[in-house]
Amino acid sequence: MLVNDHFADVTLVTEDKKQIKAHINILSACSPVFKEILKKEKNSSTVMYLRGIQFSEMESILQFIYL
Repeated sequence: MLVNDHFADVTLVTEDKKQIKAHINILSACSPVFKEILKKEKNSSTVMYLRGIQFSEMESILQFIYL
C-alpha cells in the first residue's frame, strides 16, 4: 500500500509544500491525533497541512507506519 497510492483518501502537505498520499485507515490506526481529526471529516478527499514537518521526515514516518 505504501508504493501504490490507489484508493489513498488523504493528502498530507508538508512544510516544504510537497504532497504525500496516504490511507485514512492506516493513519487512524497508528495515531490518536489523526484518528480524532479524520473521524470528524466526512470528505472523501481530505487535505491536511502538517506545519513544521518536512517531507523527508514524514516520508520516513510513513515508511515505518506502513511496514
